[in-house]
Amino acid sequence: MHHKYLLLPALLMAATACFADLPRLAVTDFTVGSDNPKLKYVGKGLAEMVAVNLAASHSIELIDRASRDEILREQEFSLSGAADASKQLEVGRLLAARYILSGEVLDMDSAVLVSCKITSTETGAIVWFDKNFGPLADYDGISRKLAASALAGLGLSPGGTIAEASPKAQSASREAVILGFSSAVDHFDKGELTKAVAELKAAKEIDPNNAAINYYLAKLTGSSPRFQVDLERFAPVYNPASLGFVEQGAIYGWFSNANTYAFGTVPNFGILAMNHDDILGLEYYEDFGKLGVGFMMPFGKDAGFSAEVEIAGHTGSITSPDSYALTQESATTIDTGNVSYGALLGYGYRLARNLSFGAQVRAAYIGSGIIYEGTGLSIGTDISNPFHYFPEAAKTYYGIVAGLAYRDSGSLEAELELIWSNQAEFYVVPPVGGFGSGNGVILMGSVPVVVSAAVTKGFLDKTLFGSLRAVGEIGTDARDILAARVIPGIEWWPMQGLAVRTTYEFDYLQSTINAVTTSTSGSGVMAGITFIKGLYEFSVNIEDRFQPLRDIPGQGSNEFAYLLGVVWHGLGERTR
Repeated sequence: MHHKYLLLPALLMAATACFADLPRLAVTDFTVGSDNPKLKYVGKGLAEMVAVNLAASHSIELIDRASRDEILREQEFSLSGAADASKQLEVGRLLAARYILSGEVLDMDSAVLVSCKITSTETGAIVWFDKNFGPLADYDGISRKLAASALAGLGLSPGGTIAEASPKAQSASREAVILGFSSAVDHFDKGELTKAVAELKAAKEIDPNNAAINYYLAKLTGSSPRFQVDLERFAPVYNPASLGFVEQGAIYGWFSNANTYAFGTVPNFGILAMNHDDILGLEYYEDFGKLGVGFMMPFGKDAGFSAEVEIAGHTGSITSPDSYALTQESATTIDTGNVSYGALLGYGYRLARNLSFGAQVRAAYIGSGIIYEGTGLSIGTDISNPFHYFPEAAKTYYGIVAGLAYRDSGSLEAELELIWSNQAEFYVVPPVGGFGSGNGVILMGSVPVVVSAAVTKGFLDKTLFGSLRAVGEIGTDARDILAARVIPGIEWWPMQGLAVRTTYEFDYLQSTINAVTTSTSGSGVMAGITFIKGLYEFSVNIEDRFQPLRDIPGQGSNEFAYLLGVVWHGLGERTR
């Protein structure tokens, strides 16, 4: 089973590569011909607005500003003077770009003349040139027309366009938008994120739908902390309500793995391995992994949709000592090997500016039940005793997820999620006097209903996040499970593109079987890191914890778990 997990990340990267096989283009800052100090940075702002329009076409692979500057900085290359023809080939070689778009802004008093050209880095020839004359307040019209002209000059199809600013905005106010945005880009270049956010928020008040402004605000303040370490085996990776707020489409892949290193554990679907005698004469080892691969896309003004495929694998065995019988047929070994294949479809809609609702449906097929080996019982197919074989477990299961998400205009985020599935899971029922007094049995039950709520607050211009997540489980079978997890956490972004985080997790589980109520508690600590480079986001979380077991109520086990994630934020932008 494990070799399948090695292949799936490769498939994710191959899928990403399919989207990335486009002409590669970089945009350099426009030069400014003016003695007016307020126009000092306008070349940066107009260049970025043209760049955002080009990216919206999905016809090119745009090298974003942060990646461009990082590559050139590593090569100790300065962009000053890069508009000179002699430097175009060198810039293109360093960036591995096929084309370079450069430009010039000339101050004509009441208007500006913006001229742009695209140079082929392979030949040094200018393959396109155009210019636009108009008032600076028409920044969106200038950038939109030049981007469309550039795409046509390259023989590419134009795509989405940037929305117009509010028609009620006066010319002076609209000019303040491009000047403020240009200054914000300069602050971004200098690492002055607090000043950049302030300029962007002021510009957004006047032009709230401007794609370039929203793109930069998302880069600076839109990093959503990942405070989880394992993927719930019957739920999606993301709350579907978040789709209503998605501004940039993405392809993602998340993989989690949990395994026992001391007492052992029983995974939720009952895949076990037993090697020695630690818990009530039983010793368990769990190896559970899940991979979720999917995409999410904005749709229209207020909606978004997603699709996800998942593969979850459980493998292992359990061996009971000769001193008592685990099952009614004195089985000494239980071998299990299950792989579930699932698919999920989600939709989210923004009900109001700050509130979104989402729903997701899931179907998953599981290929086998539990298999026993013992006295007079062979591995595999003895269906004469339902305690030993569960043919009814091999079927397709369904699930529904409903969620709400809240985002304010500042730095507060909140989510609520309800998860239901009819998926089966197995659990051990001890005899009334305990395992040492007689024969226990394994029964097939169902996964609990899960309710999850989270609140995240950003501080210091969203370079520091505090989070509190609470997860409740309500049993749907004879175990009468009531369980809760409380997970406070903190995440810090010391620099653009890098985050570190930690959480503390407290778990509690109560169950009632044979009129006997038992409870178990546990805790753990997680540490994680996120690294963003260009359009790619990489995350790693690891956790050491003692976790109560749904499969053997009243018991718990030590686990080591980790989560790996890759996200490509380049699939498509929201259009309005």
